[in-house]
Amino acid sequence: GPDIDSDGIATVCDLDDDGDGNPDTTDPNLTTTTVADDTATVASGTPVTTNVLTNDDYVGDTDPAKQAGTT
Repeated sequence: GPDIDSDGIATVCDLDDDGDGNPDTTDPNLTTTTVADDTATVASGTPVTTNVLTNDDYVGDTDPAKQAGTT
């Protein structure tokens, strides 16, 4: 069958069809890796930690083949 992410695993057997590191069971877009812009509002002088990956459709360095475009 077809292999839409060219990882050598047919799409029907692939647990991550688009190779973005986000398994198909939780991936909102099974065929394309997508990202969204991030915004944050902070008060001057106040340290803030923001996770910029929470609104993106890929999982960072958990993809050992680096198919998500992360390093």
